[in-house]
Amino acid sequence: MGKIIGRLALALWAPCLFAQEIRWEVRAGADEEYLDARWTPDGSKVWCLLYREEKRENALRCLGVDGTPCGDPVEIPLSDNRFDISTDGASVLLSCASDGKEGNADLVLRRIDTGETRTLVSTPADDREGVLSPDGKRLAYVSGEHRSASLWVAGADGGSPREIAERSWYSSASWDPEGKRLCYVAEDDSGTARIHVREVDSGEDRTLSPDGMQAGSCSWSRDGKWIAFRGLADSLSHSFLMRPDGTGLIRTFADTRSQARYAWSPDSRSLACVTVMADGTSAITCYAVPEGPAANQETQDGKVDPAGCLYVVSLPFREDPAMKVPLVRLSPDGRTRERLAASAWCPVGVPGNRGTLYAALEVKPHMELRWARTDGTPDNVLRDLGTGRADGAWAFSVDGAWLAVASAGALLLGKGPDYALEAVAGTTGPEAEALAGAAEGGITWLPDGSGFLLGPRQAGGAAWRYVMEESRYETIEGEWSQVVPLPGGAVLATEGAGPTMEPKLSRIGVAGKPSKIAELGTTTPLILGVSPAGDRAFLSLLSPPAEPETTARNTGRLVSVDLATGEVKTLLHAAVMAGEISHDGKRLLLLEAYVHRRAGDRVPGAVTSFDIASGREVMIMDDYDVGAVGMAAMLGMPIRPFAWGR
Repeated sequence: MGKIIGRLALALWAPCLFAQEIRWEVRAGADEEYLDARWTPDGSKVWCLLYREEKRENALRCLGVDGTPCGDPVEIPLSDNRFDISTDGASVLLSCASDGKEGNADLVLRRIDTGETRTLVSTPADDREGVLSPDGKRLAYVSGEHRSASLWVAGADGGSPREIAERSWYSSASWDPEGKRLCYVAEDDSGTARIHVREVDSGEDRTLSPDGMQAGSCSWSRDGKWIAFRGLADSLSHSFLMRPDGTGLIRTFADTRSQARYAWSPDSRSLACVTVMADGTSAITCYAVPEGPAANQETQDGKVDPAGCLYVVSLPFREDPAMKVPLVRLSPDGRTRERLAASAWCPVGVPGNRGTLYAALEVKPHMELRWARTDGTPDNVLRDLGTGRADGAWAFSVDGAWLAVASAGALLLGKGPDYALEAVAGTTGPEAEALAGAAEGGITWLPDGSGFLLGPRQAGGAAWRYVMEESRYETIEGEWSQVVPLPGGAVLATEGAGPTMEPKLSRIGVAGKPSKIAELGTTTPLILGVSPAGDRAFLSLLSPPAEPETTARNTGRLVSVDLATGEVKTLLHAAVMAGEISHDGKRLLLLEAYVHRRAGDRVPGAVTSFDIASGREVMIMDDYDVGAVGMAAMLGMPIRPFAWGR
């Protein structure tokens, strides 16, 4: 009919980046291309729409719940690349020319077994993308030219049509289980495709997907709890889940292969869709719905065992009029949350699972360094942080014997178990304020507890090493962005950042001489952690948008670097703005940004836990505002929004 809408002209492909479970995958045959897939209402099979290039015809192929083909394909008229299944599973709803020839499209209902066809909607415009309500009583469809179309609702027989949204680009309408609401994609005035939910009878319409995120197809789960949609969140196409009220935005997996809309199984535990393989052939892939608190249940308030917990300052993406940044203790799976402080920053786990240190932001006019204990006693104030910045630095030695603190022009040490703070020996006099300022760029203890590294205060500066036994400090000359200690006294450092630089990862020996380990391309590198053995480093490599003053997409990679060979291995394609390795070296806590915005704008993202061995990523906290952390990260100045309990 001259217009197979959305035909995949280019086969874009990247490896599956999240370790999602693929239940099954069925490739198209030679000269075939899969276009769409739908589950039957009883969940017994999946019908797939395919295009046969040689015959220039469409056909339906039936697959079992395990992906096994059921019988021969059924030929149907050349149609649009969307279709739907009737509530009894016996017919398909298609958009095609009623006489089977090219021309304006009509919506027709066609029996699968007999081929009997009945026209439901026929207008002078193109009528396409029809979807039947779950009760089979209503029909939603798009009518009109590509960017001046309208969204319509009619009776299941096409009668009493009613326009419910007009003059835009519409795609992928999907009914809620009750048949009262529709989710769909429409362009706003800026040309950004957004997810909407509309009450069909009242006309009430809500825009759900975040500003700046280009949304693709969307589909409502059969249990009504989730809307699955595709969005461009960085250089790749990602799959997202979102609650119907717009909360709970989580990225389920990243995969440029997926192009068509999702088909939910009746039990809402599987998603089937068209994918494009590395060799350009197409397939129907059935994914398991990802695990994680946002995908399975609400996070519940309750008591959290400090052993193995996470401490996170919660920056909700949804507007908080009070601008509170609560500190919470989370269970490792993110399903239980215990609030510790009303507004906090820079948490650090206290050794022995005795709580966390944090900057209390609600104290006016001064901020305080507090110890939130796990034994139920009131918080202990360790230090008045003054009226300056809240992102000073504090860190415990590996064995938990010492606490180092830098803030308000002072460098302090406290010995456990109470960590009463005193000025660091050898840092009095004119140098003290300069050292404390450098330490605010980061304090990292040497693995043997003999001292710690300070700074650099900003990207492109020198750093220092403090040796406790000798009460002296020494300068690590260079233009460093980050420094991290390695076993044996060496230092791992990043140098240079951004599109005009050539950043690299270097090892600085005990004698102070640097040697290059790896070049990192035109990125902003962030060292997230080093393996306990000291043989691998984990970094985020961030690439800013081409036009940073506009709403755009960051790109980024989570990588591991072999410190012996310099080999860089990509673990995940994501814009990771902060991270911390667990004390056993098995997991990474990550803060990921979905989009980049202008300074001061809110940026949606999530906190995730990444298993290094398996590559599996689990959502810990969704709807996270990455704005402040992301701005610092893009400048090569990481901020710590979370910590592992210890």
